[in-house]
Amino acid sequence: MWQVLIIVAFLRAHLGATDHLPANRDELDALFPVTLIHMNDLHARFDETSNKSSKCKSDLGEECIAGIARIHYAVSKLRSEFYNHTPLLLNAGDNYQGTIWYNYHRWKVVAQFIEKLHPDAMTLGNHEFDDGLQGLSPYLSHLQSVGIPTLVSNLIDSSGGIPKLPASLIIERQKRSIGIIGVIYDKTNELSKTGDLEFTDSIATVRDEAEKLKQRGVNIIIVLSHCGLEIDKQIAVQAGDHIDVIVGGHSHSFLFSPDSDQPYNKQDSIQGEYPVVIENANGRKILIVQAYAYGKYIGRLTTYFDAAGEIVYWEGYPVYMRHDVYQHGDTFRLVKKLRKQVQSYASTKIAKTKIDLEQETCRTQECRLGSLFADAIANYYTNETFHPVAIVNAGNF
Repeated sequence: MWQVLIIVAFLRAHLGATDHLPANRDELDALFPVTLIHMNDLHARFDETSNKSSKCKSDLGEECIAGIARIHYAVSKLRSEFYNHTPLLLNAGDNYQGTIWYNYHRWKVVAQFIEKLHPDAMTLGNHEFDDGLQGLSPYLSHLQSVGIPTLVSNLIDSSGGIPKLPASLIIERQKRSIGIIGVIYDKTNELSKTGDLEFTDSIATVRDEAEKLKQRGVNIIIVLSHCGLEIDKQIAVQAGDHIDVIVGGHSHSFLFSPDSDQPYNKQDSIQGEYPVVIENANGRKILIVQAYAYGKYIGRLTTYFDAAGEIVYWEGYPVYMRHDVYQHGDTFRLVKKLRKQVQSYASTKIAKTKIDLEQETCRTQECRLGSLFADAIANYYTNETFHPVAIVNAGNF
């Protein structure tokens, strides 16, 4: 018995947010555990980054963090550690766009690294449409060819511009059925180049798809969402009669329990507990998780289900991809190889300036680099329109 008490004490002290883990290990053993390893909004941060998720200047003594090689190592380690707790790797989209790696390699480099991680399920983010359907279709075809399912329940493609995407997936583990529903922000057509695609209401579609899964005998249902934290909360309240967990993205929300002893960057603004717990009108608790962005954290949530598919206990936290996290050898070597191509491309001289065109402040205030871009665009159209005005979205930086 003393061994059981030590194990439970360790869980309480070290595993982050919990919901009253039982003092008796036999209670846990009677339940069905599902471990969700999740990531979102990588935005092409395949190489190591600084703490601000910009290019790491290791030559100036800066400690590098994150990067796809660290992510691959951490994911492999978590899959191994939680092998008996049904580990599932979920990717909530926006792997495209954000660094020169994507500008140079486009969808191919994203597919190459996603294939190495081999998630159990993915959904799409709005940035996956930035190069139009012609920039998305080959990516989706490649993922399908290597057995990586991409799920989007609220996308209608009447013209066949991209490969057909399933709304949901049922994964069978230990004679239990786990349903996963993919959903994207239903205003994505206002954010990116979606062509003739249509997007139906996120909340209503999730509710309908969850009902279909329930009718098929699935009583563990996870929503893989690229809608943002606030909409995920609405999904939990309005469509949560059958769903258990929402794994989110899009809003770059850092969810963390500061009273845990897990490491994190104190400059990262905490936007809620990990997980956020929403209780709907019927008294059901729905858990919402998200892992910030840029590969800085990988989420890990272990849930314990009873025979009826209700969550009884949970524990977990976001894992900080700090400097001392090992890097996966094969992936590290691939990053090193591709980095040479990217550096060669990036070193092409297009102009000279004596002014520092800083990038770090561009997403929060006016910056020199943003002003240069806007002025250049306006100048290009000087002879085509009267007093051109250029606006540059901060997301470009």
